[in-house]
Amino acid sequence: MRQNERGYMLVGALLIIVLLFVVGLSLTTLASFSLKNASDERNHQSVYYIAEAGLNHLANEFEKAVSDIYEDETIRSEDDFFQKLEQFHFLKETYDTFEKVKDIQPYAKLSIEKTDQKGVYRLFSTGYIGEKTRTVSQLIKVEWNGKQAEAKYELPPFAVFTSGNFVMNNGTIIGDIGTMNSSIGAVSFPGGGPRLEGKVYVPQGNEEIVKTAHYIKVEVAEIDASYQIPDLPPFPEFPSFECPKDETIASSPYNSHQVIKDCHLYINNWIVDQTNYTLALTDNLKFKEMRFTSNYTLRIDVGDKNRAIVVDHLNIQNGHIELLGTGSLTIYVTDKITLGSGSSVNKNGDISRLNIFLKGTGSKHNRKELKIAGSQKIYGSLYAEDADIHFSGGGGFVGNIFTGGKNLIIEGGSTITTQLIFAPQADVRMAGGGNLKGMIVANHFNNTGGATITFEEPFVLTGPISPAALNISGNQPEDGSGGSNIGGTGNMPSIHKGNIREVLAKQQ
Repeated sequence: MRQNERGYMLVGALLIIVLLFVVGLSLTTLASFSLKNASDERNHQSVYYIAEAGLNHLANEFEKAVSDIYEDETIRSEDDFFQKLEQFHFLKETYDTFEKVKDIQPYAKLSIEKTDQKGVYRLFSTGYIGEKTRTVSQLIKVEWNGKQAEAKYELPPFAVFTSGNFVMNNGTIIGDIGTMNSSIGAVSFPGGGPRLEGKVYVPQGNEEIVKTAHYIKVEVAEIDASYQIPDLPPFPEFPSFECPKDETIASSPYNSHQVIKDCHLYINNWIVDQTNYTLALTDNLKFKEMRFTSNYTLRIDVGDKNRAIVVDHLNIQNGHIELLGTGSLTIYVTDKITLGSGSSVNKNGDISRLNIFLKGTGSKHNRKELKIAGSQKIYGSLYAEDADIHFSGGGGFVGNIFTGGKNLIIEGGSTITTQLIFAPQADVRMAGGGNLKGMIVANHFNNTGGATITFEEPFVLTGPISPAALNISGNQPEDGSGGSNIGGTGNMPSIHKGNIREVLAKQQ
């Protein structure tokens, strides 16, 4: 009997030991599971804070970019501002200024997307700790506030306005002329058959400033002392864009043409016209060369956005650019513009939608020159940093022209229509039947042939190449101290932030 009792006790002890082991194992497993859950929860929360910190960093950088762009002297209008800001939208970066968690470096991936609503952007930040990720986003709305005090921009009402000498041997000017040059004989009508249908405005109305042949009669009047020739607006810094991917187009399985290759655009094959090839600018682009031959047409669709292209050589030997959509296009040319044959850019289009900037000067003895001859036409505004410009042989231009060059020539039946030529450092020469409807502001002016100038107010008054960019106000001080200083309002763009929200993990 005792043996049986001992046996039962042994079995009971073993059961108790097994039970304690199972209970202990369960408690250990539960504790381990609880610790893992607690660790996972900590990481889950931590990765959210990582994402949130990255989003705050991105929002601060974006606000700084908004401020820096607004304060850039080359930014004069709402369109200028948002076009420059779009270059920041595609920023993608990693933000990793966090302490390590168990030798794992936390970080956040950041990006910005533009919405369909003007001035509204969505910021994303995805936090990472190991394999744990959480993504948060925030909407930011940027509203433009006028950079300059509201003012009615007025140019002196002259067909020709100079700071230096004015010489008219021949030709016709329908409108008044003016000069700020007070030197004796600064305005000269030496002979020939000039025709002036207007007055000559000079400092203090001093008739000795005007020299004429004995048979030429002109009426001299005093120029308003507040009139000034301002400086050219700052020439913009060219943005940096990416080259597009190579692209091949085809009219059939047997006929194809590589229209984009190695950052070159080739509008030089019949398939371009056969397929009505259109370059859809869903993003700003860069090209080394845009080459046009054989009278083919490139259609550029900007949609309803303000888009830009940076190109080294705009080489339109024989071809056309047609602008589609309702937005605007800015073309930044780093090297040169070649126009040949009957080429055209935005022919008969809205000139306020096209701005062209030509960079650089060439060497001291081989100055860069833009030639527009034959039946070539540009409908838009042009700003040449320091290049000479030569219109001849029927070449035409509709829009404003700004240049820091030393020479501007209009001759040979060329036609410049309803616009402003602002060339404050240039000698402007007209000869051989050239015609202009608009205004000329120059250093020196010389009309030696049968050219005609008919005074008309420019109709593109705002934008980066316009009277507004010159800041010529009709309310300048009588002492002439108005100059080209910006009438600042102290404004900054308004920035409105939405709530931070968590979203599904976003591919970066």
